[in-house]
Amino acid sequence: MAFDVTEWINDKLGSALDEKAIKSIKDFSLVWNIFEDRACNNNPGLSTLGKFVDNISASLDSAEKITTNTFEYFKKKYVDKDKINLRFTFLNLRKSDNRAFVETTLLAENPSLRDKALASLIIISRYRNNLYHALTDMTQIHEQKENFRIANRFLATTLEISGLI
Repeated sequence: MAFDVTEWINDKLGSALDEKAIKSIKDFSLVWNIFEDRACNNNPGLSTLGKFVDNISASLDSAEKITTNTFEYFKKKYVDKDKINLRFTFLNLRKSDNRAFVETTLLAENPSLRDKALASLIIISRYRNNLYHALTDMTQIHEQKENFRIANRFLATTLEISGLI
């Protein structure tokens, strides 16, 4: 008999996850690992993310729509009435993530495409850390489906325009 992880989580944690609900999270694990390897040389810190965005900045115009849509998704999620909201604190940004830059960019009226891309990657990297370091409640993980779907598309696009994949 095959071991069903989703069934085990549901049984042990009292959740109601199904494969469809967690597909984007599984996909995120795969896409993030490719991104971290190819774009970050397995060191996805702020400096590395910044260098990656600088390296693709000339190509960002070709990905303007996905970059702007990704950033606007995060802005809508983390900004209410021109102020950073409580949900933003659950990203658990560290000092080394340059929280001030992310906040300033989210609140800016017209940030550059480069800043949109970098702020988005910092947020996505926090999704990764929060998921991999048990800061995400597994019984509620299905509520993160859209976050991971957006992240997956953006990571794939940046990898494609970088020529690294």
